Amino acid sequence: MTEFYESIKSKTICTECGGNDMGFTYLYEGSGEVKKQTKVLGMIAYQGIGNMLMITCRKCGMVAKSFVIAK
Repeated sequence: MTEFYESIKSKTICTECGGNDMGFTYLYEGSGEVKKQTKVLGMIAYQGIGNMLMITCRKCGMVAKSFVIAK
């Protein structure tokens, strides 16, 4: 985990319950890969661009922030 995301996690406060105990959750390729729409030979296609990283409240489960981690 990079310092950037650790820094954001430590400063995040849940808007739902006010908790500040945050954790990282992920959506992995195949079950939560972020894709962008493109065209291949005139047809619509989808290209994977990365996986989702979320900062989630450990008290209530609310996703406070989310980011796409590029491949």
